[in-house]
Amino acid sequence: MERIRFSHFYYKMPSRFVCDNGHHIIMNIFTAKISEFDKNFLDYDTKYWDKKEQISKNYSLDFENAIIIVIFSYSKNNSGEYLDKRMWTTIRRHVPSKLAFYKKQIGKEIEIVIEEKD
Repeated sequence: MERIRFSHFYYKMPSRFVCDNGHHIIMNIFTAKISEFDKNFLDYDTKYWDKKEQISKNYSLDFENAIIIVIFSYSKNNSGEYLDKRMWTTIRRHVPSKLAFYKKQIGKEIEIVIEEKD
């Protein structure tokens, strides 16, 4: 199973799925320019809790060309029925090799890994 790594726990992340080993599927990806997005969307997508400083911050997007990944997170009961589900996004720098990688992952389950930095 492939992974998507994050440097922080972001508010947008469905915590119960990320922390409790939920399931995550890449539903779609698209490319866009950061300048095309509303500031509210950028705030939603980049806000995280800084453990060291104990404040909310926004991750700085120091690029214009972006890949937007749509992720479906869910949990199931023993019968295979969906119990909880949530759709969320993440913005990544547009790099041709990463775009090709993410395209191959559409419809597949991925692992979400959070490697918090001090």
